[in-house]
Amino acid sequence: MRNPTGKIPGQKWTGDDDEDYEQSCMPIDAKPVGGDNMPGRTTIAACNYTCQYLNAGLEPDRIQIQILHEYDSCCFSPHGRHDEMLRYEANIRSELEGDSSRAGGLHGYFTVIANDHIRHEVSAQDKTIMKIGLSYYNKGVKPGDVAWDNITCDILHGSGGSCAVDVEPGCTNPSDPFNPGC
Repeated sequence: MRNPTGKIPGQKWTGDDDEDYEQSCMPIDAKPVGGDNMPGRTTIAACNYTCQYLNAGLEPDRIQIQILHEYDSCCFSPHGRHDEMLRYEANIRSELEGDSSRAGGLHGYFTVIANDHIRHEVSAQDKTIMKIGLSYYNKGVKPGDVAWDNITCDILHGSGGSCAVDVEPGCTNPSDPFNPGC
């Protein structure tokens, strides 16, 4: 999903997807030579980000939730790319399922969620998603269960329901001046 060659067509609110130096070790003014397929950092060349997300959910009982912001002010905005994101998610899920003989057929799970937050930061919506993900994991919700595609705040799968904007999970009084961030 990285686009190291510039802004995504039609996106005027976000920067380029080449902005995180630690992801590619390529200076902003470097000539793009293939993005994730030819990054500057050898570790990324050996296992790009798709590979890393796959590994994060590979072991049994592992759940990997990738959270993106629909109108991210920095980079990696999924806006206008939902179909591409869902294909990407399906490809990683398919790899995790893989050959049933591999590792006894046991695997973890991967899902991508997009919410409508606009900044490149951890938001209250993200924390709501993480809290739900942890509760599903603790309750034993299995990989592939439809619940993973119905998490609050998720606009990518179209079933996210209502999600309080900029209100931390568990906040009972958002206007409390003695509880900043609530």
